[in-house]
Amino acid sequence: DEFNDMLSKQDLSEEQLNICRDIRRRGKNKVAAQNCRKRKIEQIDELQIRLEEAKRRQYRLQADHQKLISVYSAEANNLTMLTDTVLAHHNKNPEHYLVQVK
Repeated sequence: DEFNDMLSKQDLSEEQLNICRDIRRRGKNKVAAQNCRKRKIEQIDELQIRLEEAKRRQYRLQADHQKLISVYSAEANNLTMLTDTVLAHHNKNPEHYLVQVK
């Protein structure tokens, strides 16, 4: 390791070597902590983007669902009216008869 090579060339006591190593270790730890915080912020930003996308998708799906319910209801009403018309044409009571298509 370059750092240890540089220290070994100096005439330092064991205490001075330990202080140098401690300073270096603290510096490396500071940089690692900064990188960790930066990654955490990036992860939070990414999750916020994904959350907004999911909310938009959910809104679109809910709107589509409401449209489908409306279309289904309209078609069910059309079918009921058509059934009533067919039964009335044959003088049959819709409460007692059902139209079946083969």
